[in-house]
Amino acid sequence: MPAMRRQTAEDVPAAAVIVRVFAFHDAVWQTARLASIGLGGSLGDAYGITVVYVTGAALLLTVGALGVSLRSEDTHHEPEPRSAPGSGFRRRRISLTTGCPGL
Repeated sequence: MPAMRRQTAEDVPAAAVIVRVFAFHDAVWQTARLASIGLGGSLGDAYGITVVYVTGAALLLTVGALGVSLRSEDTHHEPEPRSAPGSGFRRRRISLTTGCPGL
């Protein structure tokens, strides 16, 4: 069994920093949602609801195509090297039902 050691500030980021990052992300997300509602309402008022749906569909298809193209570029990479035999690293399977190492 490995020896237990104390975690230091270098090991784990401060909880306050993590909370601030998630709070900032949530504020940006909610601001973007509110802005999209306002923009969609203004666009629908000025040009009609059909333009809102067509614009939304075009944005969705554009982002989907961009995601597929970036994903296909990401799949062509070299596999990560495995650890050398005898290096001390051994992967164990953990049984989720008992919490004990599996076979």
